[in-house]
Amino acid sequence: MRIWLDPNKLQVRGLMPQDVIQAIQQQSQQVTAGQVGAPPTPAGQSFQYTLNVNGRLDDARQFEDIIVRAATMAT
Repeated sequence: MRIWLDPNKLQVRGLMPQDVIQAIQQQSQQVTAGQVGAPPTPAGQSFQYTLNVNGRLDDARQFEDIIVRAATMAT
């Protein structure tokens, strides 16, 4: 995915490009969910599969919803 940043909008919001990069990396990851058939296994089991889970973001519409920074409300 190619992301174009507007320097003026970043400046108005007090953000740096690295803030956006970190938000994308944190909210769109591919992780190993685990393994099926990992030890300890019953005798005679001859397979082991690693399960990968796709990151939650896989199209442009989902990337539009990334939260880079949230404002906290004072009480």
